[in-house]
Amino acid sequence: MKELEYYWEQDGYCRMIIIIHYERQSWRCGYVGVPEGHPLYGIDDYDSVDNEIQSDVHGGLTFAGRTDLISECKYWFFGFDCNHFGDNPKKCDYEYVRGEVDKLLKVIKDYKK
Repeated sequence: MKELEYYWEQDGYCRMIIIIHYERQSWRCGYVGVPEGHPLYGIDDYDSVDNEIQSDVHGGLTFAGRTDLISECKYWFFGFDCNHFGDNPKKCDYEYVRGEVDKLLKVIKDYKK
């Protein structure tokens, strides 16, 4: 199950944090949505995007695409998760993930193709 914990649109971009609940585990994922017209919009190869923007976000990008959590969503999202080997959900709390989302947003906003 996916739970939307945080969603914010500003300056044409979107930030989002979700919590994934699976069996007896839960972890956060952070996303940044880019608007149509942004040079990264529509690129679904998150590995190449991560190499291009050098985000240094937690665990690297693990998602590119649209989300089903937001109806009529106009953004293309890039995201990361905090469910890698050795991750600790207590250390990857809301504040930590929010900081990583803000860091990713800055790199994406500054990106010029």
